[in-house]
Amino acid sequence: MCYLSPMFAGIVFFFFCTPVYCYGSTALMKAFIDRFVYFNCEANRPQVRGKKAVVAVVLEEDREETWRPVVEFFERSLGYLEIQLTGMIVVPGVGAKGAIRRKPEQLEEAMRLGQRLAASAGGPPQP
Repeated sequence: MCYLSPMFAGIVFFFFCTPVYCYGSTALMKAFIDRFVYFNCEANRPQVRGKKAVVAVVLEEDREETWRPVVEFFERSLGYLEIQLTGMIVVPGVGAKGAIRRKPEQLEEAMRLGQRLAASAGGPPQP
């Protein structure tokens, strides 16, 4: 991760998105989060401390007990690194390709979240 750390200086927020596989995030997402161990010391922590993060979780099932462990994983991991979790979107019931199109409330929620993030990053004002 040390070769990526200089790029983190200009990052305003992180966006993490994962489907739920076997009650967890993907292995790729877990491996990426594990690389944040580089920031687990006082010398490197300032590079991520106070940065904002948004998490999106999608899954085929509808039960909260299926996605809750993934949400808690992000809450704990980001909190430990002092990264501010400023938004979370969970979209159950979207296993098939295109199924998210039948979730207009969640799509609207994602749009509003994106607008808030853009505004907080100094982007153009949103309606």
